[in-house]
Amino acid sequence: MAHCAQCGCEFSAGPADASHLCAGCAAEGAEHPDVARDEAVYHRPPRVSINTILIVANVLVYLAMVLRGIPPMHPSSEQLLKWGANFGPFTLDNQPWRLFTCLFLHIGLVHLALNMWTLYNVGELAEAIYGQATFLAIYLLSGLAGSVGSIVRHSLGVSAGASGAIFGVAGALIATLLLGHFAIPRRVLRVTLIVLVVFAVYSLGAGFLNTGVDNGAHIGGFIAGLILGTVMARDYRHPSEPHSDSRAWLLPAMCVLIAATFFSLRYMHAPQIHEYKAEEALSKGDNKLALAELNAALARQPSVVLYTSQGDVYLRMKQLDQAEASYKKAIALNAKDVVPRHRLADIYLRQTKVEEARQELQQITELQPNDALAYFQLALILQGTGKHDEALATMKKSVAANPNFPPAQFNLGLLEMQSKQYDAAVANFQQFAKLAPNDPDAFQWLGNAYEAKGMEKEAQVAYAKLYELRRARGPKQR
Repeated sequence: MAHCAQCGCEFSAGPADASHLCAGCAAEGAEHPDVARDEAVYHRPPRVSINTILIVANVLVYLAMVLRGIPPMHPSSEQLLKWGANFGPFTLDNQPWRLFTCLFLHIGLVHLALNMWTLYNVGELAEAIYGQATFLAIYLLSGLAGSVGSIVRHSLGVSAGASGAIFGVAGALIATLLLGHFAIPRRVLRVTLIVLVVFAVYSLGAGFLNTGVDNGAHIGGFIAGLILGTVMARDYRHPSEPHSDSRAWLLPAMCVLIAATFFSLRYMHAPQIHEYKAEEALSKGDNKLALAELNAALARQPSVVLYTSQGDVYLRMKQLDQAEASYKKAIALNAKDVVPRHRLADIYLRQTKVEEARQELQQITELQPNDALAYFQLALILQGTGKHDEALATMKKSVAANPNFPPAQFNLGLLEMQSKQYDAAVANFQQFAKLAPNDPDAFQWLGNAYEAKGMEKEAQVAYAKLYELRRARGPKQR
C-alpha cells in the first residue's frame, strides 16, 4: 500500500508505479483542467512576479523618503503624515486615500526589512497558488482592511506599513490550504500550514505585548484574508466535486464591506474629528473656527470634554457668560469632574462673584481632597474676606497637598508672618527660595522673617542675595 501524493489516500501501487498518485488523481489533469491549471501555476512561476513588484515599490518609497531628508531609522509622526500615513482624524475626514498610501510607508529601515522579508516568503507561495491578479487583490484588500482596523483600535494613532496586507495574505493561505485540495504532498502541506499558523499566532501575540505595534492593522488584515481564503477554498476542491470561481463576486463584495466599515467609522468618529479640527484651529489662533467645530461635535455627541473645551474657547474670546454656561453644562453631565468646576470658579473670580467661587472651590476640595490649587484659591478668598485663621488653615492644606507649589509656600509664609509665627514663616520662605531661586520676593521676605526673629546676620545674607538678583535684572524704565 502507498499514499497518494496529491490527496493522501491509500492505494495499491505496483512496483513500476512512479507517479505516486492514486487512479483518481492520476486522471485529474485530463478530466479536470482547472485543477491541472492550479498544479501548473504552482510549478511554473510567472515571468513578472507581482510579489517582486510590491517589494520593489515599498523599497523605492522608502528610498525616496530618505533622499528627501526623512531619517532612515526613526522618522517622526509628522514626517510620516506628510507622506501619507494613516491617521484617523485625517483619513476619516476627507483623506481616505491614506488607507492605501500607508501600505507603502515604513517607520524606519528595520520595519521595512522585516516586512519585506515576510512578504517575500508568503507572497511567492500565494502568487503561485492564486495567480497574479487574485494575489494582488488579496494583498490590497487585506491592506485596506488592516488600515481600517488600525483606526478601529487606535483612531488617534499614526500608522504605516505593509503588515496588514501581509497578514491578510497569510490568513488567506491558511484558510485555502486547510480547506482546499492541492497537488501538494500532505507532509509539505502540513509543514507549510504549521509555519503560517505559528507566524500568525506569534506575531499577533507579540503585537498585544508591544505598544509600539499596530495590532489593529494586523487583526484587520488577517480577518479579511481568512474570509477571502475561506471562500476561495471552494475553487480548490477534490476532482470529484464541482468547481466554481468565487472571485467574480467575492472581491467586489469585500470592497463593499471595507467601504461600509469605513463610512460607519466616519459617522461614529465624527465628534472626534471635529474635536481634533478644533484643536488645530486653536493652535492657529482661529477661535471662531474652533468654536464652530466644537459646536458640530456637541451636536452629535455632548460630553464633558467638549463642553469644557467650548467654555475655554468662549473664555479666550472674553465671552464670560457663554463660557459660564458651557462649564455648567459640563458639570451637569458629570458633577464629579473637577476640571469644569475649576474653570467655573475662575470665571466667578473674574466677575468678583466671590461666594459662587468659594462654593465651587469647596466642592472641588470635597471631590478631590488633594487638589492643591483649589485649596490655594479658597485660602485667598478667605483671606480677602477677613477670615485669617481659616485662610491660614486652608493654605496649609494646599502646601500639604503639593509641597512643590511655590505660590502656596509663599502665601503661607505671608499668612504666618501676619500671625507672628516667624519660625514657620522662615521655613516656608526657605522652601519658596529653593523652588524659585531667581525670584527676588523669596529673599526679601526671607530677610523680613529673619529680622522679625532677630536673626540679623541671616537677614543680611538674604538681603544681599536680593540685591544681587535685582542688579542682574538691570534697571527698570519709568
